[in-house]
Amino acid sequence: MNDLVQEIRYNEILHAIVIRKKYYEALTTTVFVSPPECPLQIGFLAYPEAHSVLRHKHPRIQIGTVEFSECTIVVSGSEEVNIYAECGSKSTVVLEAGDILVVYNGWHDIKTKTTLLAIEVKLGPYRNEKEFS
Repeated sequence: MNDLVQEIRYNEILHAIVIRKKYYEALTTTVFVSPPECPLQIGFLAYPEAHSVLRHKHPRIQIGTVEFSECTIVVSGSEEVNIYAECGSKSTVVLEAGDILVVYNGWHDIKTKTTLLAIEVKLGPYRNEKEFS
C-alpha cells in the first residue's frame, strides 16, 4: 500500500483500510483495494465513455460466519476516528471530504472535527448508537 491507501493492522489482522480522495481521483482502470478474503470488497470502477456492463445478477450464497464490516465515505466536513484492537492498541486517523474508511475488525469511535456529512454502508438492519454503548 502507499500513503493514499493505508491498511491498519494489529498482529497481522486487518482492522481497517483508509482510502484518501487523491488515490481514486485520477484512476483510469478498475481496481479493488480490499484483499480478496475481506467480506466487504471496496473497488473503484473506471470505464471509458459508452462502456457497457452486461446485465448480470450477483449470486446469493450462504456464508457460515457473517463478519460485520462498515464503510464510511466522508461527503463534507471532517472527523477523527480511533481504531482499537482487542489488545488495546489504538490508531487514529483524520478523514476529510472524499476520504473513505472501511472497518473490518476491532472497535472504533468517531469525533467530528467540523460539521460532518458522511455515507455509511453496512449490513442491516440499522441499530441505533445506544445498542453499542
